[in-house]
Amino acid sequence: MCDQDTIEYWKMGIEIATLITTIVIAVVGFIISKRLQVQNEIEERKSSWLEKWADDFYAVASDFNDAATSFLFLYLESEWGEIGGSEKGGSAVDLQKLSPDPSRLHTFLLELNRGWYEMYKFFGFVDENGEVLKTAASDLLTEAKTWYKDGAGDVTTFRQKQLTFNKNAMKVHAELLELKDSK
Repeated sequence: MCDQDTIEYWKMGIEIATLITTIVIAVVGFIISKRLQVQNEIEERKSSWLEKWADDFYAVASDFNDAATSFLFLYLESEWGEIGGSEKGGSAVDLQKLSPDPSRLHTFLLELNRGWYEMYKFFGFVDENGEVLKTAASDLLTEAKTWYKDGAGDVTTFRQKQLTFNKNAMKVHAELLELKDSK
């Protein structure tokens, strides 16, 4: 049988083992907590970065869209009452007869070119929708250049190209935010 001293040593050993186990669990818990905290900080910074780039993209895409609308309205301002909201809204417009101010047209064409250039830096961040948006923006820019150069254009075609651009810009914005594809 065991004597009293041996029993006391066993009790003290169990208490020490319990204390060590508690300390080890506390240290491991602290380490895990710190790692999770660091990981959360990294994700938070990444999220902030994504939001910043998505906000910047939104501003650039919005400016591009506004420039396209302003460009179209310069051509249509004298005829808008007759064309807008009527069946003629989809017909070809003889732009030579409307004769908008060339310097204002040139300004908005420059804005469209600048917008396309500014959007270009975002295309590399979006794998799924970048090329489609680049094509849509290029098509809208080309349509505006055609109106400017030829003095003729189709309002429905311009509107459709602008709508296509906007739908794709929305998808790129969602992709920059790492959201599911937005329809």
